[in-house]
Amino acid sequence: EKLNSITNVSPPNSPPNILRNKIMSYHYGLPNATQENGVEVRKDNVPSGSPQTYSFINPIEVGYDFTKFGNPLINTIMYIHFHHNKTQTNSNGQTKELSPVFSDGDLTQFAKSFNQLNDLNSSDKNNFTSILVSKNGLFAMRVNDANQLLGFNDWLNTTTANGKKNSQIFNEMYYKNVILKAKTKA
Repeated sequence: EKLNSITNVSPPNSPPNILRNKIMSYHYGLPNATQENGVEVRKDNVPSGSPQTYSFINPIEVGYDFTKFGNPLINTIMYIHFHHNKTQTNSNGQTKELSPVFSDGDLTQFAKSFNQLNDLNSSDKNNFTSILVSKNGLFAMRVNDANQLLGFNDWLNTTTANGKKNSQIFNEMYYKNVILKAKTKA
């Protein structure tokens, strides 16, 4: 509901429709894309009573299976990125493809970025959103429980008694319990 209020407004050149247009450009570009890409969305500082505008900030690095955003600023409100449809074959003949849903890296980046927004005391941190465009559709992730997300981020950054980082354990379990199932249902 809130996502629709962000991206479904008239007239066509209004700032929310600029967000919708960015999402749609990723959707239409999926068949030809060979690497991930995306944007960080920041709210522009506008005078009181003026329409809200946004800036799109390119990631600091992209590749076949990642989009790396820089540290968020206090006015960061959203990440929008896509997972393309192409497979890649390595030198051993193994094929690799992106998941049609949020990856473990997407989730851990979201938690890390929210933690950074919290540290910056961002007034928009609880509305921070990540949008994914993939062959399975459009997915959005938002903060539901700030304390739980901050706790999850802290947990990711701890090491177990046997020396394994919780982030590694999470990535392995997420791959097994979510990604593989999403790929078989795609």
